[in-house]
Amino acid sequence: MLRRDPTPINLRDSDVQELREMMALKDKAKMELGTAAADPKPTAGPADSIVNIEEAKKRRAAMSTNERVGLITRI
Repeated sequence: MLRRDPTPINLRDSDVQELREMMALKDKAKMELGTAAADPKPTAGPADSIVNIEEAKKRRAAMSTNERVGLITRI
């Protein structure tokens, strides 16, 4: 298999600072939510799963790229 040279990603100091701020907000949100958000919801059956799948598709379509890759979380 042929390997190509890695693509360089140029980062500025402001990019790194922005990422650190986002991660700090994410950690703060996790601390505020505690374990209440970690409780799993019981599923009712197959019809309920289809509804959940459709809702997940709508949520994903509404997300920005940074949210999809996990850099930003919505509360």
